[in-house]
Amino acid sequence: MELFILPLFMIFFNIDILSNILSLIYIIFVGTLGFCAIGTLLSSLSANLKTRDIMLPILLYPLMIPIVIGSVKMTGQVLAGKPLSDMMNWVSLTLCFDVIYIAVSIMTIDFVLEE
Repeated sequence: MELFILPLFMIFFNIDILSNILSLIYIIFVGTLGFCAIGTLLSSLSANLKTRDIMLPILLYPLMIPIVIGSVKMTGQVLAGKPLSDMMNWVSLTLCFDVIYIAVSIMTIDFVLEE
C-alpha cells in the first residue's frame, strides 16, 4: 500500500523525495514491521473472543503509539532534508519496539494459538 501512496504523495504535494528515498523506505519498513508483528499477535489473540471487534482496537492502538510517533517524526525530518543519523533517538526507539514486539510474538504464539 505504501508503494502506491508514496508516488501519489510526491505528485500531489510537490515534494522531492527521490533524494531521501532510501531513508523513507527504511522508515516504511520499520513502521510496517512493528505494526504487523503486534497486529498479528493481537488479532490471533482476540479471534476467539465474543467482543473481538471491540477488543482488537482497544488492545492495538495503545501499543502502536510508539511506532506511529517514531515513524511520523522520522518521516517529517527526512522530508525536511535531514539525514537519519540526525534522529538516532527516534530510530532507536522504533527499532527497540519492533524487536520487543517480534520477541513477544515469537515467545507467546504457541500459547495464543493453543486457546
